[in-house]
Amino acid sequence: MKSRKDSGVNGLTIIELLIAIGIAVILLSMAMPVANNFYRVYQLDAEKNLLVSLLRQGLNDSLVNRNASVHGLYWDLNDFIVFQGANFAARNPSYDRIFPRTNAIILTGPNEVVFSQLSGRVASSTYSLSNGTFALNVYINSEGVISD
Repeated sequence: MKSRKDSGVNGLTIIELLIAIGIAVILLSMAMPVANNFYRVYQLDAEKNLLVSLLRQGLNDSLVNRNASVHGLYWDLNDFIVFQGANFAARNPSYDRIFPRTNAIILTGPNEVVFSQLSGRVASSTYSLSNGTFALNVYINSEGVISD
């Protein structure tokens, strides 16, 4: 019985290599849109979870009356800021907790929410997060209940 070595065959031909590369390119081109959508949904969900977490942080700080003050959340294009004070303009900046935002996510809703001391009451509001393809909402009722 002859082995491959004895038959003079020494590896892949250029055609076999091109076929293998072509199959790999086809598989990757089919997987890229799925992977891109997965990443976009993940990014949107992560930003929503961060927003909800920071809203709850401001709510909890007000409920426990931390530093005998009201607390809230402010956001702009680059950051979320959990602050202490009656409003963002009159806050005590030394108590700010700053968290970066994802610029790929469009956030609409009030830029500032302030929770009442001990009760957590707040003006009802809705936040909408969108990446152009997918969208999520976060709701806050007048009792301070945050739902997503």
